[in-house]
Amino acid sequence: MAFFSPVIIGGKTLLPLDNLFSFSPWQSFAAQFGVRVPHNELLSDLILENYVWKGFIVEALNGRQLPLWNPYILAGQPFLAAGQHSALYPLSLLFYVLPLARAYGYYIVLQLLLAGLFMYFFARTIRLERFGAMVAAIAFIFSGFMVVSVVHPMIISAASWLPLLLAIVERLVRTQEEQTGGATPRPVSYIPWVGIGAVAMGLQFLAGHVEIAYYVILVTAFYAACRIGIYWWTTRSMVQAAKLALAVGLLIALGVGLAAVQVLPLLEVVTQNFRQESATYSQVISWAYPWRRMIAFFVPDFFGNPSHHSYVDVFSRQVVTELRNFRGEPISTIFWGIKNYVEGGSYVGLLPLLLTLVAVWKARNRYVWIFFSLAVVSLLFVFGTPLYAVLYYLLPGVKQLHSPFRWVFPYTVSVCVLGGSGASWLARRRVDSGGHSVQRM
Repeated sequence: MAFFSPVIIGGKTLLPLDNLFSFSPWQSFAAQFGVRVPHNELLSDLILENYVWKGFIVEALNGRQLPLWNPYILAGQPFLAAGQHSALYPLSLLFYVLPLARAYGYYIVLQLLLAGLFMYFFARTIRLERFGAMVAAIAFIFSGFMVVSVVHPMIISAASWLPLLLAIVERLVRTQEEQTGGATPRPVSYIPWVGIGAVAMGLQFLAGHVEIAYYVILVTAFYAACRIGIYWWTTRSMVQAAKLALAVGLLIALGVGLAAVQVLPLLEVVTQNFRQESATYSQVISWAYPWRRMIAFFVPDFFGNPSHHSYVDVFSRQVVTELRNFRGEPISTIFWGIKNYVEGGSYVGLLPLLLTLVAVWKARNRYVWIFFSLAVVSLLFVFGTPLYAVLYYLLPGVKQLHSPFRWVFPYTVSVCVLGGSGASWLARRRVDSGGHSVQRM
């Protein structure tokens, strides 16, 4: 609420309306309103696409119609089937009852709040201390990936549900572990957690970003495989491990079924859109992060920031606003990265990274190794190593995803959990008056 107070109580909007002055016909009026260059041209998608989609939905509903077809692009195209507008997502109700200019702020705050609550719930589910769980939740909410993605509300909407799904998988496995480890066997019912998980899975599909939804399924399946594998290794009970795997599979299947009203039309559209077989493997890999982009994982503005249109000369102590490149040509922004700032949003924070080292060095439990492995694999995908070929050639639909860099999302989740684990380990440590380290259970 404090971070977004200008758009909650300050009378401002998240919509970059000034970006319209870069395009006709508004460009003709730019000088009249004193607009030289947009504050951040990378935000334009929010006003050129998402805002228009939401306005079209509101217009259709006011006319008591379903927005099935968009007649305003060329000869028209499917609208509701495309799904990226998140028209059927429950939280999108805010856009239908509030003025659009104000709804975006409230929507983003509510979605980030859910993301933090779900991460906190997952961290507590894997038995992190409250302090560690809070660190994980705050790191997730304010990670570079989540903050720069507010210009794509459907991305953070889908991404927010992953921690809850991981928590539900953990609860399923924990239920079986507690039954197996008890003195007397008790009947185990997976139904409550499967039901809750199916609802969460369905909602993240309706959130409007099929690529992030794909990653959510893959990460959930990876975590389930690790936890079920650990359970089988410790109990040697193949039957119970198979039941857990079936429960997770049923959760995913029911979630897809609950979102079928959106998923089935989307599947038909996907097979006929321009991305089908439109890029080769070498082209897709070329859109991954270059290795020098690793610097931005530690210094997010090393390659500049497109929202900066001036700099402070430390020698003359003056603010320089007339920017020029090395040829002396005028430029409008301080940014020289090969990836744009939104796609390059990989910074999680120095403290979570340091706490990750603490977790790997000291905590070293099953959860640390699971998420450390996920972080490493995600980075290998992000930087376009040959490992990405496994996804490209073996998984359906991945050939249409021209963005290996978006594996920074699972990396971000992993670092947040690892950072929380490191903070939790520190929270358990106490030093007595004699200087001896003790462990608090």
